[in-house]
Amino acid sequence: MNADLDMNSQRILNLPSPASANEPLRLQDLTDFVGGTVDFPADAGSVTFTPFDTIEATNVQDAIEEVFNEGGNFSVIYSVSQGVVSDGVTDDTSAMNAIIADINSAGGNSVIVLPVGTTLCTGALTTITTPNVFIIGEGTERACVLKLTGAAGLVWNGASVDGGGLKNLTLQGDDGATDAAINLPRAVRMVFSDINIKDIGVLAYVGDNSGGTTSHEIYFDNLRGHCSNNSTAPLINALNGTGLFINNAEVFTDDVYSSVAVGRYFLAASQGSFDLIELNDCTLQTFYSPLAILASAGESNPEY
Repeated sequence: MNADLDMNSQRILNLPSPASANEPLRLQDLTDFVGGTVDFPADAGSVTFTPFDTIEATNVQDAIEEVFNEGGNFSVIYSVSQGVVSDGVTDDTSAMNAIIADINSAGGNSVIVLPVGTTLCTGALTTITTPNVFIIGEGTERACVLKLTGAAGLVWNGASVDGGGLKNLTLQGDDGATDAAINLPRAVRMVFSDINIKDIGVLAYVGDNSGGTTSHEIYFDNLRGHCSNNSTAPLINALNGTGLFINNAEVFTDDVYSSVAVGRYFLAASQGSFDLIELNDCTLQTFYSPLAILASAGESNPEY
């Protein structure tokens, strides 16, 4: 099969693209090593490897070793093998909810891989209540679209939610809805990286405005795109918590002077309720204002 054995790095090179999970080597045998599962889409030859921010390796074998050495136990779930269609027409809400329910039952530590195309969700999505649940796009952020309409939105919430996030995706809304694409009432160490937004009314709620729950160490990195001009709600709402970090954002609205855009902020935070917010290398265009601090009598100023 024209493969080469590299004795120096102990790798088999130039293997042909596998036709299934059994060829040309038994990938499911690696699950004993990693401690998770390996799921393949129908077209297994199209599988590509994109490491997470927490994984430094750039090839599969090194990544397996890295995860193993760090005690990781991740399941990789290809959504198309679980009934997600991603054709932009079929409602994938039920299929996505079934995947999330299985992950919650299994205790988290899972990666959901969405294919190139548009995954459409029109109804409420099951809340993720377990640690280290990531949703990533198989290609670039513009090629993999997660379209959330109506009440649809991704929710991470619970005392066990430590780690998780999104990577390599376009989040598309329905141009004006005030339901957030991302809800984090109670979550810790979440990363949202390489995200393109389109027609989003509210991108994220961080913490809970009831004051009962908080979120900490929330990171947005490489955020691009257009938020809906048909909403006066802030794009990101920092409600209750500590540590919101936004790096390398380029986001714009349409016309700041239109009647519905007055009061449109990029970020709003309640004084005394959210501490430590950092914005670095951000280009924010045609917002009414990039930042609003909602004053509360008798509270000290947060650190910015």
